[in-house]
This record gives sequence, C-alpha cells and structure tokens, in this order.
Amino acid sequence: MKSALIHGVLLAVMLIYGYRTWTRDKTVKPNIGDVVLWNKTDADLVAIEYKSEKKTVRLERKTDGASAYWWGVETTIDKKPKAADPKDVKPADPGPGSAAGSGSAAGSGSAAKPAPAAGSGSAVAAAGSAVKPPAAGSGSAAKAAGSGSAGSGSAVAAGSAAGSGSAATPPPPPPVVMEDVIKKREFPLGDGGDKIVKGFTEARAIRDLGTPTAAQKKDYKLEVPSDPKNKDSKLVPVTTTVTIKFKDGARSFLLGGSVYGGSDRYVLDQQSGTAYVLSKDIVAGLEIGESSLQLTDARGFDATKVENVEIDWNGRKKIGVRALTGVDEKQVKTWGDADTKKPNQPLATFIDNVNNLKPTEYSLTVKVGSLAPVVKMTYKDATGAVLGTLALYKIEKPGILPEGTELDPANPPKGEVEYYVLTERTRVPALVRKDPAQRSEQDLPIVFGDKAPPVEPKGDPFGTQGKPPHGLTPPPSRPGRTTPPAGGMPPPPGGDGHGH
Repeated sequence: MKSALIHGVLLAVMLIYGYRTWTRDKTVKPNIGDVVLWNKTDADLVAIEYKSEKKTVRLERKTDGASAYWWGVETTIDKKPKAADPKDVKPADPGPGSAAGSGSAAGSGSAAKPAPAAGSGSAVAAAGSAVKPPAAGSGSAAKAAGSGSAGSGSAVAAGSAAGSGSAATPPPPPPVVMEDVIKKREFPLGDGGDKIVKGFTEARAIRDLGTPTAAQKKDYKLEVPSDPKNKDSKLVPVTTTVTIKFKDGARSFLLGGSVYGGSDRYVLDQQSGTAYVLSKDIVAGLEIGESSLQLTDARGFDATKVENVEIDWNGRKKIGVRALTGVDEKQVKTWGDADTKKPNQPLATFIDNVNNLKPTEYSLTVKVGSLAPVVKMTYKDATGAVLGTLALYKIEKPGILPEGTELDPANPPKGEVEYYVLTERTRVPALVRKDPAQRSEQDLPIVFGDKAPPVEPKGDPFGTQGKPPHGLTPPPSRPGRTTPPAGGMPPPPGGDGHGH
C-alpha cells in the first residue's frame, strides 16, 4: 500500500511537470545579460567578424537601393600535403663501382690489350710494366716482367668485381610541404544570423569581471601555452577574436574558454582590458558558422500567414486557397481549389513539396539567364497582399568524361540536371536537392489536370494489384478444398444443397 502511494505521488509530480513544460511560454527571450556594452542601431553596424586559426565568419550589412540586408561569408582554411613538382624529383644516385660494369677478361686465345686505367675494372693490370701479346695458343699465359698473369677465363683486376651488378641508392624522400586549401561560401542570413546581429546591436554581457590578473587570464583561457604539447611553455594570448565594426569605430574581443558548468564564454575587451562573460546565444552561432546562420527557408517570411498561392506554369495559372479537412475537432488545414474551396490532395501535395525545397548552397556564379524556368509561386495573406514569390529553375550541366577514356560522339557522357530556387530573400540562385524538385516538376501536369493522379487499388493488402510482394508466394490450398468460383460455392454431388 505504501509503495503504491509513493508511485502515485511520483506520477502526479511527473504529470504536473510535463504539463508545465508543454504549456510554458516559449516566447521568453534568452538571458543575454544586463551589463551594457553599447547601444547602437542596425544602421550603425557595418560588420561582425569571427576569426580563428582555421575559419573566418563575416556578417556584412549591404544595401540595395533604399533597402538594406545582411549577408554572410564563411572562409575555411585547411592544410593538405602539396603535390610534388616533377622538376624537383631527382634521379637515382648510381652506387659505387656500378659504372665499372662486370669487367673484361683476358681469356682463351685472346689478345690482352694494355689497361686503359689502373683499377678501371679491366682484367689485366700491371704496375709499371708493358703487357705483350701471348705467343702461346689456348691456355698459355702471357708473362710480363714484374707483372701478374691472367689465365684462360680468369679476371684479375683491382676493383673489377666491386660494383658489378650493384643496386642504385634510392634518393631520400622529399620533405612534406603543406599548403593551404581555402574555401569560401556566401549566404543570406536566416533567423540564426538575425539573432546574432540583434544581439550585437544593443550588446549586453552577463557579468563584468573587471581587469583580470595573470592567473585569471589562464583560468579563463584568455591566455594559452605557446606550445600546445607543452603545458609549461610560455603563455600567449588566444588568437580567436570577435570584432564588431561600426561606422564610427570598432570593438574587438579575445574569445576565451567556457564558463565552468555552462556554455557562456569568457571574453577580453582588447581596448579596455576588461573581461566579461558573454551569453552563448550571441557567440555559438558565429563559431558554428554557415549551417547555423544561413537562410534555410528560401521564402523568408512567416509561412503561417499564407492563405493564397498562385501557381504560374508556362503561362497557365492555378490558385490554391486554405481549406479544412477532417471531422469535427480533428479538422486540419490543407489546400483546395479557389473556385470550390474543397480540399484538393494533389494540389496540397504539390504546394507542400515546393515549400519544403531547402537551399543547400547559394551561388554567385550561376546567372538566372542561364536557367530554364519550371514554375513560379506567388504567396499572399488573407487580405490579398503579396508576402513573397518563389521561382523554381533547372539547368542541365554537360556530362563529365571519365578520366582515361576517349569521347564517343555517338554516346557522349550524360549530363546532370540541377535545380535552383530564387526568392526576394535569397537574392541569388540557391541550389536545392534534385529528387524533391524533380518530383514537383513531374506533378505539375497532375495539378493542372493534364494528367490523372495515380490511383492505388483498394482492398489490396500489398499494394501490388493482387500480386504478392517479391519473394513471397501465395499460401497453398488445404487438401480436400477447392477455390470457389466467382458465383459462390458449388452444389454438393447429387443435389443443389437444399435437398433438391
């Protein structure tokens, strides 16, 4: 009984906690502190730059006529071994004695010639004497005063054997030279980037730590060992910085370590020498970079306000409006025809698919004039005001010939199709995934009634029109039973089943 009571109390606590979590106010702003660093306007800011050893993230304020917008640039620096220059490759160094070869021999019936040089590998060498041709035939020895003799097939020479067939000494491997590989990507800011800009417009710190001592700089990781492998090496300031540029100046901070037990960061104002604790909410996004800051929804407006979508396909237009589907309390919003206001599933599927085309990369080199238009979407709110547009394009890039193969004019390499979206917020074509974009293009004839939507057979457990899936076989018939004909069970022998 006591155990059940304890479990009941724990369950009640969990239910209360779950309810409060589910119904909590999610609009509460994150705590970025109340220590005032500066108060500026968006127009006062020029740029925000995060710089580390391997990455630089820069957010810039740009203008387009009377309007202004923020743009991001991420530059990464990686190191890789530099490819060796063929001119720097030295030939193998021949070993000692290899040039001498195998040496000559004064053999049977041969005439011995004077040696060209002492120790050059010749078979006959004499110290201070002349070598005369032998008078005897095969097997005789040529004698010379004060000199050695060479018999049939013998080879006597100082250094003649040395180097015979010797291997060349391989050259030492060249030193590994590293080179920088720089990659640069640009992108419009999304919600994550907007929060960073807002955080540095009216900048606040969580704590003011005053002027730190040498020991505190070490604790805050504002100073680190000059040799990362030697903790006892000389301490030097960290190289990672966050710089905010204004029209009338700049503020630069050294970015130290995380506060113990949290993710907020220690920073040091390089102008005043004062240390602060900055909220992770205005620092972490800069460290992560592009994936945290870029625009992910190409439309760039509040999607909950959309009540009307105009689809323009090759000059033909179709309008979708919000409609309700379901029963009673389970009704949900979907899309329907503007004329009937009734739900239209193919139309709803198409609109949702286009809305889910997420940019993976923004291109400043691809020009809109080189792209083929697919469809254009115009989004409006309940009053009919235009919220924004989205245009889907495609381009077929020429095929790439595999390395080492020759071009066959009759069978050129197949090109690759790429899809891009362009909106007021992207400003430049944004690459999207091929599969969902291609599916949206293929659904357009269905949306405009040129092609009937696919119909799945009803009552088919496998969805294969009565055929079992691959690898499965129908169950065998039970002995003594036959499959009844379409009209029902057959009558038993000798009657019709009713005694007739």
